[in-house]
Amino acid sequence: MGEGGEQSEFLSEEITFIVTFSPGGGFDTYARGLVDLLPDHLPEDVDFVVENSTPNFTGLMDIWRADPDGHTIGTTAALGMVARQIVEDVPYDMREFTWLARMALTEYMIAAGADTGYESVDDLREADEVDWATPGAGTTAWLASIISASDLEINFNVVNFEGTQEAAAAVLRGDADVMLGPTTTPSLTEPLNAGDMTPIVSFTDEQPETVPETDTATDIGQEGLMNLNLNRPVFGPPDIPDDRANTLSESIVETLESDEMQPWAEENERPINATGRDEMSDTISGAFDTLSEYEDLLNDHLDQ
Repeated sequence: MGEGGEQSEFLSEEITFIVTFSPGGGFDTYARGLVDLLPDHLPEDVDFVVENSTPNFTGLMDIWRADPDGHTIGTTAALGMVARQIVEDVPYDMREFTWLARMALTEYMIAAGADTGYESVDDLREADEVDWATPGAGTTAWLASIISASDLEINFNVVNFEGTQEAAAAVLRGDADVMLGPTTTPSLTEPLNAGDMTPIVSFTDEQPETVPETDTATDIGQEGLMNLNLNRPVFGPPDIPDDRANTLSESIVETLESDEMQPWAEENERPINATGRDEMSDTISGAFDTLSEYEDLLNDHLDQ
């Protein structure tokens, strides 16, 4: 018997964990780190199979259509998919998924290719047009990109790729000028430390440890940027029974907060800040309220 969750008999030998991004990225790294330790905190012996199902919409629909028995769960860029629901007639409702936990709240930053000469938000404002790389329409980074660029009064052209690594590679090649990504992802921290990218602003109130010499949202008087940071949730299809959902949720949070998880977080530079079912459900509800204010802006960019 593991230490997590209430006694349950619903678990079979295998649970599928769907990641709606390609292998090697942030969501994939968090998911694999979690499932390596999660079986020890479940009340029954169970194995996990991680499946990468892309693009984001495809993976989301795989979870939406799964049987609500607790044997299919996953992670996605939730706020990006809320944005798509606000402006499109989609076959899912983000409010109806069974929200189980949050693995982490990841803070964003904007970075520019070193060869562009951009070193500040003012430089971007003064440019005729900035080619802005994103990891794909509907992702949270895409959402944060278009909202922050608009709020910062930057004339920008969105260029969508399939993942943060691909967006960073485009900036390094010179196929795009700037990108937005997590302050902890090696796709950004490595070229920043090598001098191949220049930090513009972090969506934080203090300088992040990974990029210590950068302006923050507080420094430039744009604290609202911090509302765009990335939640990394774990969820399942609608209508998972509460007893099963509670067992999974409690075990996931217990795993994330365990002593065994902390060395993994430090080694991979992936901070953990876990929350449970109620907090994640509240986050999704709040996202509908916030993002509805940007419906026209979202409409303008979803088809690009």
